Parts: sequence; C-alpha cells; structure tokens
Amino acid sequence: MQKKLTLTIDEEVYDGLRRVVGPGKISRFVENL
Repeated sequence: MQKKLTLTIDEEVYDGLRRVVGPGKISRFVENL
C-alpha cells in the first residue's frame, strides 16, 4: 500500500537530487533508501 509523504528540502538539495537521480525519479530513490 502506498502512502503520500510531503518533504520540504532546500532548493540546492532538490537540484542535486534531480541531477544525480533524474527528474521524476526522486520518489523511487527515496523508497529504495
């Protein structure tokens, strides 16, 4: 079952995640932590 979670992060962190993980793949990355 999926649950929705909202995170607030610094813009630099978000930009870094987009660069490293790829746009649209951040949710999957967090699930796999």
